Amino acid sequence: MSRVRRVHSEGEYERLLSQAASSGRMVLVDFFAEWCGPCKMIAPAIEKLAKEYPQVIFAKVDVDQLQDVAQAAGIQAMPTFKTYLDTKEVGSVRGADEDAIRDLLRNQTSRSSSPMKEDDHITEIYVCHAGSCLRQGAESVLLEIEELAGAVGAPCTVEQSGCLGLCNRAPNAVVVKRRRGIQATSKDIVKSHTRISSTEVSAAVVKTATGIDPPLDDPRVLERLSDVRAMRVREHASSIYRWNAALDAITKQIADQRAVRGESSSELVCASQALFAKAGFSEGMPGTDMPASIDNYSQWSLVGVTQMSQHSAVFHFESKDRKRGTPHPRGAGRSPPRPITWHTTMLAELGSNQEGPLPWIERDYTPISCAKEWETGKCDLLVKVYPDGAATSWLHRTLIQSPTSAPRAGALVWLSQPVKTLSLPSLVSGDGTFTPASVLLLLAGTGVVALPQILQVRDPARKLGISVPRRDQLAAPIDLLLSCREDDVLMVPQLTQWCQDACDFE
Repeated sequence: MSRVRRVHSEGEYERLLSQAASSGRMVLVDFFAEWCGPCKMIAPAIEKLAKEYPQVIFAKVDVDQLQDVAQAAGIQAMPTFKTYLDTKEVGSVRGADEDAIRDLLRNQTSRSSSPMKEDDHITEIYVCHAGSCLRQGAESVLLEIEELAGAVGAPCTVEQSGCLGLCNRAPNAVVVKRRRGIQATSKDIVKSHTRISSTEVSAAVVKTATGIDPPLDDPRVLERLSDVRAMRVREHASSIYRWNAALDAITKQIADQRAVRGESSSELVCASQALFAKAGFSEGMPGTDMPASIDNYSQWSLVGVTQMSQHSAVFHFESKDRKRGTPHPRGAGRSPPRPITWHTTMLAELGSNQEGPLPWIERDYTPISCAKEWETGKCDLLVKVYPDGAATSWLHRTLIQSPTSAPRAGALVWLSQPVKTLSLPSLVSGDGTFTPASVLLLLAGTGVVALPQILQVRDPARKLGISVPRRDQLAAPIDLLLSCREDDVLMVPQLTQWCQDACDFE
């Protein structure tokens, strides 16, 4: 798990500096841009430095996303690295110069260090950001705990961590008390908190760390917490092109503000209008019909259906729309792409629904076809049709002629641009760069779709369309445990062939 924390809002940035100051820790901020080649080249070195200097908080700010923060910091070139102590800037390096950054850290940490006292300890809260916890809202939990810790005003820092080994009780966090300047170990854990699914549980985490009960009866604190949760849901949904989910979050936030204040902020109203525009409704209001264009989506034609079992089928799509994007963007000054597994979001055109104000619902699917085929305008989706599944029932009812199972003439579906699921070969959701010695996959039903994408990294030229070093082609042995219904065993011929290919690969 990355020790470099990405900052998503101006408020989060200010809280980070404030909490670091309260615990006497220095902060190094990497001001970067997604399109910046040198920024990507220096990123692994920054990850390495973050491990070498555990007493320093490492953060990164996207200058395009947080323009006000970048402007206030005087950023004129990317990447730029700045260090802060007691919320004040104490050092700066412009450019991807690892030696200069290392010298800056060495000089500043030695200058800011003080003689160790017997009671010179730091209290920290680590919120797990591994897969299970992220899916259960770990990002919102971290922001909520930060807000509550700030409300009590006690010296305590809140950071994300890798897996804490409590995956079946997600989301979770641990409270750590360690000596200043010494990296925390499992012996420093004061208490673990699991299933942090409410503000009350988040408050219990803060009380463990600070000994103070956060003021949950303060309406101002509760309103800020509600805003933080809604903002995180909206930002995450927007980042993966789920416009209906993002608009659902902001619509509820506007309604809550009106119920409490009698009106909503102009900032939220403008953000709502911007989201409607991305969804294809430039008037700022939803319509009953599908729009002509949707940001980050393209239309695909259904050209064939292959029955896999009584319950599942492969839907074959084609598209000539160049807006379909690619799983591995390259060119235009970009750094060489790293392989990933990925998915696309399908819009099921149901009209009015409970998931948001737009006339569709959003469902994610992992193609069993490869990235290179997507780039040529072909996509195969393995879909299980649930009798009570809104999206799959719509797909079967709208796009297929019964009883022949042939595609309806002119059958079209909206698919999003590819969205990253996991990094390869590390198989983690973040920017992992390690290569596992062995892999055990536990897949169920149509979850088998993850396997072809994982195996495609072993044939990058033909399957991914990119160059991947041999060391990153996941040559490690892969064991698969597949659970499925007796009458719905999927992709058996492909599984057999993959086993043979694995023998040939070795």
